[in-house]
Amino acid sequence: MNRDPIAELMTLRAEAASAEIQTLLHGLGMRTQGAVLADLTSMWLAGQFEAGEIGLPIGSDRPLTAAVREMALVEFIELVRLLVPESEKQILQNIEPEGHG
Repeated sequence: MNRDPIAELMTLRAEAASAEIQTLLHGLGMRTQGAVLADLTSMWLAGQFEAGEIGLPIGSDRPLTAAVREMALVEFIELVRLLVPESEKQILQNIEPEGHG
């Protein structure tokens, strides 16, 4: 099976960036972590736009941009859901069961 070298590089970069962010989030608590991730996600989503609507005032009707952002958000949520089982395995590997000597 031939792998796409660009996709491989993107995956490696995403994994490295994720590891850095995980270190920054460690110990902050569930709500604070969620707030940070929501802020980062909103910045990412704000950067998704329809090129033909660039320059229109913020807050004006930009239906194409709204559609691009909706599609990006749906794809993002689907990806998050796909990643949860593997992430859970990674987290549980680092937990010691009670009574383990």
